[in-house]
Amino acid sequence: MDGNIPSGESFVRQFLHGQGFFKKELGVTCKEFWLPDTFGYSPQIPGLMRHMGLSRFLTQKMSWSFVNKFPHHNFTWRGIDGSEVLAHFPPGESYHMDCT
Repeated sequence: MDGNIPSGESFVRQFLHGQGFFKKELGVTCKEFWLPDTFGYSPQIPGLMRHMGLSRFLTQKMSWSFVNKFPHHNFTWRGIDGSEVLAHFPPGESYHMDCT
């Protein structure tokens, strides 16, 4: 998945189908956007998330840079329209973390 190339319309369509699935199958709407692996993070994402009722973002991909270590694990991601979402980047910094 690439987070920079898809249009806003394509993100909205995915959010709509995902929320529809959650509502139909589980009876709830989701509040989180989990994007475990992507090539880029479009600055339109927080605004689109807020519009779709999503307020929390989870990712892991930022651990791949050995040169520019990402300095935070919890932070507010502000989009180009000023929308804000709570973002979390797990501190294990790996796809191969264990949880006990």
